[in-house]
Amino acid sequence: MIKIIGAISGDLILLLYLIIIIYILYKKLYKTKVIVPIIIYLIGFFILEITMNILARYRISNLFLSNIMIIFQFGILSYYFKQILKKKTIKKIISVSFFIISFSLIISFFMIKNQTLLNVIKYFSTYPLLIFYAIYTCFLSISNKKIHQLTVINSSFIIYLSFSILIFFSMDVFIKLKQTNSLIILLLFNNLFYFSFLVAILFNFCIF
Repeated sequence: MIKIIGAISGDLILLLYLIIIIYILYKKLYKTKVIVPIIIYLIGFFILEITMNILARYRISNLFLSNIMIIFQFGILSYYFKQILKKKTIKKIISVSFFIISFSLIISFFMIKNQTLLNVIKYFSTYPLLIFYAIYTCFLSISNKKIHQLTVINSSFIIYLSFSILIFFSMDVFIKLKQTNSLIILLLFNNLFYFSFLVAILFNFCIF
C-alpha cells in the first residue's frame, strides 16, 4: 500500500511539473529574464525525474543521474542568485565557489567509490552555500521590490534545501539499520514535501 502511494505521489510530482511548464508557456514567463534560471531548473529536473523513473522501472542504476542533478542544481541556482544579487563581492563569491566546487565534485565522482561518503560530499559542498544565498536574498528582499517579488520562491528554496539534508541523513540511518518500511515512508514524505515546494513556486509565478 505504501509503495503504491509512493508511486502515485511520484506521478503527481511529474504532473505538477508539466502543469507549471504549461503555465510558463501560456503566460510567456520565459520572457522575464530574472526567472529564466528557475524555468531551466524546473524543465531540467522534469526531464531528469522522468529518466530516473524509467531507469528505476527497468531496475537500472540511476546513481549517475543523481550526480548530474546535484551539479545541475548547484550550477543553475548559483546563476539564478548571481543574477538577482547586485553586489560585486557576492557575485565573485558565487562564481569562484561554483567553479571550485563543481570541479571538486566531478573529480570526486571518478575518484571516490564509497557512495555514502560521496553523498555527504555532494550535499555538504553545495546545499549550505545555496541556503546561504537564499537567506541573503530573502534579507535583501525587504528593501528591494524586484527581489521581493521572488520571496516565496527564495523562502521555499531555504526550506526545501534544509529539509533535503535532514532527509538524506535519515535515509542513511534507515538504510544502515535495514528499516525498509521506515525508508519507504520517509521517501513518501519527501515526495509530499517536494510537491509542496513545487506548489509554492507555481504560486509565486501566479502572483509575479
